[in-house]
Amino acid sequence: MFKNNFFYINFVLYFFLLVTLKYIENKNYFDLNIFVKSLKKFEIDNNFPTKNIYAESPSLLLDNGIDKFNLTKLIYDDIYLRYKIIANNYPKKFDKNSVFFISLKEESNEDCRNIDLNKKYLKLVKCAY
Repeated sequence: MFKNNFFYINFVLYFFLLVTLKYIENKNYFDLNIFVKSLKKFEIDNNFPTKNIYAESPSLLLDNGIDKFNLTKLIYDDIYLRYKIIANNYPKKFDKNSVFFISLKEESNEDCRNIDLNKKYLKLVKCAY
C-alpha cells in the first residue's frame, strides 16, 4: 500500500515539475540557441572568464562619465552581445539617440571621433548622427 502511494506522489511531483519548467520557459522567452551561443562564443573559450567582450563596457562608460550610450550596428545585431552589454551597464541606459557608441575595437567608424581606445575588445566613440 505504501509503495503505491509513494509512486503516485512521485508521479504527481514530477508532473508539476515539468509543467513548472515549461511555464518558466514560455514566460522568460528562453531560447536554447542563445544559451548555446553564450557557451561557445563568449564564456567557455580561451582564458575563461577574462575573454568576455561585454565585461569591458561598464568600465568604459564609468571612466568617461557617460550615463546614456548607444551600440554600433555590428554589436546591436548580435542578440547575445547586445543583451549582455545592456544588462552589465545597468543603471546606465541604452539610448538609441545617444551620440556615444560602444563599438568593437576592429570596427571602422569613419564619421566618429574616438574617445577611449584603452580596452582590449571594445572602444568608445562619439558620432554626430
